[in-house]
Amino acid sequence: CKGPMSRIMVGSITAQRRTGNIGDTYYFHPQERWSINSLGLPNIGMDEYKKTLPYMAQKAHEYGKQLWASVSGFTPQEYAQMTAACFKAGVDGVEINLSCPNVWGGSERKIIPALDWNLTYEIVAAIRAELGELWDDRRKRIALKLSPTDDYDLIKRLVTTAVGTRIGSLTIGNTLPDQERSREDGKPALAFRSDESDKVLKHKGGLAGSGVKHANFAMIRKMRTLVPPYIRLDAAGGIFDDEDAFEALQAGATGFMCTTGYLEFGNRLFEPILSKLAISLVEIA
Repeated sequence: CKGPMSRIMVGSITAQRRTGNIGDTYYFHPQERWSINSLGLPNIGMDEYKKTLPYMAQKAHEYGKQLWASVSGFTPQEYAQMTAACFKAGVDGVEINLSCPNVWGGSERKIIPALDWNLTYEIVAAIRAELGELWDDRRKRIALKLSPTDDYDLIKRLVTTAVGTRIGSLTIGNTLPDQERSREDGKPALAFRSDESDKVLKHKGGLAGSGVKHANFAMIRKMRTLVPPYIRLDAAGGIFDDEDAFEALQAGATGFMCTTGYLEFGNRLFEPILSKLAISLVEIA
């Protein structure tokens, strides 16, 4: 709450409590500034968040911040029920995480809804039905979090879904799925199992930080030519300084988020980004 950012994102939240994957599930390369993870969405679950989100929203509002919650379901109905529950708990907006590539069940990775246009549409339709007459107000404060892709036909279909339902914003994007990287000492960056019964050690996860910046920004450029002005495009991935943020805005982003940078550097990441970015924008104006 004491940082200079305007919005705080909580989650992603799942319907049930999750402990996440087991083992080495996160790595950050300090020189190249990429991260890779397969955390598996560890969180306390929706029932517990129903108790804590009202307090979190209250504190965020006391500091003049918006509180948003990110939800990740395993069925369209889970997405819908969690979205409604988050709004009921007092959050300002809900991010529909359609793009997490880091949930495993045994040897199978959970499907990524954002890469399946039909499933994305089903999820949005379920949320719309769940919210009922509240949809017209709430849709303005719903963001779809999408995976980076260069599939232009898929991008156009996703935009059609957002425009047709007048969704308020799109977050571009998430991690690049099924990536494998090495640590500085040459060992696999990730080495994990999905649970105690899983005997197969896995090394692939979602690539973030600098490793995903160019893919996400390229997708923003394509999206910007397709979406109407009322839809926000928020950039996520690889933003560590004001130059990264400025590049995101030049690509067509409305705003930006920092995850890897915040995990590694905390609140001190934001002030130099925003102060230097403000100078650059004034100079352009």
